[in-house]
Amino acid sequence: MRAAAVVLALLAPASALAHGRPPALQSLDAHPDAPETLVSQATWGLAVRGGGDWRWLCAAAFGVDARSEDPAVIAGPDGALLVGTFDGLWRSPDGGCSWERPEARLADAFVVDVQRGPGDLYYAVASDVAREDRLWRSRDGGRQWEVLSGFGEVLVDRVRVAPSRPDRLYASGAIPARDARERETFLLRSDDGGRSFERFPVPFEPEERLLLLEAVDPVDPDALWAVMLHFAGELAPERLLRSEDGGETWTSPLALPQIGGVVATEGAVLAGSRLGGLYRSEDGGTFEALDPALPVTCLAALGGELWACADQAVAGFGLARVVDGAVEPALALSEVVDPVACPRCSTAGVVCPAWAPDVA
Repeated sequence: MRAAAVVLALLAPASALAHGRPPALQSLDAHPDAPETLVSQATWGLAVRGGGDWRWLCAAAFGVDARSEDPAVIAGPDGALLVGTFDGLWRSPDGGCSWERPEARLADAFVVDVQRGPGDLYYAVASDVAREDRLWRSRDGGRQWEVLSGFGEVLVDRVRVAPSRPDRLYASGAIPARDARERETFLLRSDDGGRSFERFPVPFEPEERLLLLEAVDPVDPDALWAVMLHFAGELAPERLLRSEDGGETWTSPLALPQIGGVVATEGAVLAGSRLGGLYRSEDGGTFEALDPALPVTCLAALGGELWACADQAVAGFGLARVVDGAVEPALALSEVVDPVACPRCSTAGVVCPAWAPDVA
């Protein structure tokens, strides 16, 4: 009875289909054990590549309104997917066909971010109106979760794990302005696996509003990259920030309007603008344009390959590889024509067929 109610609730939005945002890929991820299987958060739900073919999954399968929400999506072990939404954490054990709530206490919270650590470690930041934002941890690939710590007054938007030092975790967030107190923005650092965090205030300029942590260097756990989001219009440049001391001090080697992605690889960092421009630096200070016009909506380093999501309407493709500094188109979104193959009795098998005309 309860399962049927969940399916009916997910299906309900399909009775009033409405065209949403222009089709685009917003993120890209793969589990380290299966880099050939890719999952992307898209403006219609998910795009999933397995066996060489790209297929779509509707956002309603995991309770998301794709017109207004871009959930955090992370690939788990053995084809599992983890999705953090406005309405809690969802886990699919079978690549998107069936969905479950792995932790009842995370069912009603806003799961702001989900990140993978080494092995079967996963982290999630959850927010609700009743208590402080909290960091959760799973040690079994997202099946069971425990609270690690709270963030006090800071509203946290991102958590990242240092690849070369798994006990080093970072988070970014802010304390909003209220009463006579001015807004503050912070980088938070943990050296005990997320049990406690030290705060470092990050100065911001007028009209800037929030520090958004993007990447930790894969070799140097003290080297960080972040974006300072802007209050002003879409053409206002956002500063790309670099720290070499674990978030205690910052420099700004680049500014771009609407930064759509930042990725740090061994020996280089790439950053891209949604309005056009893909840039690369080997020293962290001087950037060269790889493609001054490419409208970048995400960047990712997966399985030894560099990927860039792009605005299909402008670039003519939705996904590309970056090889030796050249952008090589890899996917036009018009190729994503079939839904993920799911049993008809699964959540996606019941819900997604009704959304096929709208996705098309």
